[in-house]
Amino acid sequence: MALGAEVVSAAALHAAWREATKDYERQHVTPYIYQHPEQFRLINVESPTDQSHLRWTVDTKEDLDFVRAIYARLDGSGVFGWRDVLEALAREPELLETNRNIRQKSLEEC
Repeated sequence: MALGAEVVSAAALHAAWREATKDYERQHVTPYIYQHPEQFRLINVESPTDQSHLRWTVDTKEDLDFVRAIYARLDGSGVFGWRDVLEALAREPELLETNRNIRQKSLEEC
């Protein structure tokens, strides 16, 4: 899996919030949307290179620590892209240790 982004309209998010009933559908934004393709249009944007070893999500304290560390290394303007994050990690690969031990939970575990 490549580093990717899920693009979802605000209307789809509102509909998923109203209609989702399972705990994992309520905790995560997109499972309900993926399970109802007849109702929603899905668009995935992926990196051309495999970045699946990266964990760019905030589910735990370690994840938040990682994001804060990355943000501290960027220019401070708040305007940057994923390539800037990759460059910061190339300069300081030890930052990847911050949340490397976190195992992604399956949807049913949430």
